[in-house]
Amino acid sequence: MNIPSEICRFFSIEEGQTLLIKGLPGTGKTTLAFEIMNALCEEKNGMYISTRVDPKRLFATFPWMKETIPPKNVINATQAKLTSSLREWMDLEEGAATYDSVLGFFKLLFDEAEETENPMIVIDSWDAVMNYTAHIIGGARQSFEQNMCEFARDLGIHLIFVSEFADLMPLDYIVDGVVTMERIKLLGAGDAQGISSGMRARYAREIRLDKLRGVEIRQHSYTCTLHKGRFRYFEPYQEQGETRIGRGGNRIPDPADGCISTGILDLDHIITPLKYGSCNVMEIDQGVGKRYYQILTALASNALKNGRGVFLLPSI
Repeated sequence: MNIPSEICRFFSIEEGQTLLIKGLPGTGKTTLAFEIMNALCEEKNGMYISTRVDPKRLFATFPWMKETIPPKNVINATQAKLTSSLREWMDLEEGAATYDSVLGFFKLLFDEAEETENPMIVIDSWDAVMNYTAHIIGGARQSFEQNMCEFARDLGIHLIFVSEFADLMPLDYIVDGVVTMERIKLLGAGDAQGISSGMRARYAREIRLDKLRGVEIRQHSYTCTLHKGRFRYFEPYQEQGETRIGRGGNRIPDPADGCISTGILDLDHIITPLKYGSCNVMEIDQGVGKRYYQILTALASNALKNGRGVFLLPSI
């Protein structure tokens, strides 16, 4: 499972759960929404309402989503398309656009999704929908959001709102759950004191579980990645009482002739290969504790699997 267990438990409580995914642009909100649908939806019962990307570009970016969201369930809600659809809906109603008519338009989408088993709808982004309809809804945005959530609960449809704003908003109090996607800057040694260390600062992604009604949140934030276009989170490190070189796991071949694998494939791709006969130093910063032992044991274990001898010296 690529998503935190708290989110899985949240959607399993009952039908019609509403979740707000928020964060600044580029933090991975859409990818998280798709990963939730991929993990929890039955086949072909997801609906995605997009205000920014047309269906062709969507499946080009996320080809693995075709099994969860069939093309007919991707609703093009860009400003021109949404305005055109609302205009057609107004013609059928034979009247001017009103608060109730906009609500009725979305009610049609909910009714269509209700026909599938265990449906889930993602609206991405909700802010754009509100901007496109602001001249109709006026100052009744909070009431409109409340009605949308009530539709989801009454029809038993899981509903996910995606918002480009990370600040607290009225919708936070209306929905059943709120998660925030963030990008955090990891400073190099000395940067905290304003001294350049020559080390390039790096960024990491984090998912924060702000509210999941009815679920005990044991871990409020997780480090995560969007590697290869998929959301994946990492469980917090568990301190081991005793570190041993195990026999299990797959053997990782050396990255090149005359080089040794670290035993961690992703690490092999990041660092310069360890050459035969070389002397390599691992610098451990404050606060790391014994976590680096896992790197050493992976290196030693994989070396044994590749038919090499390993000589370990105790700490000085």
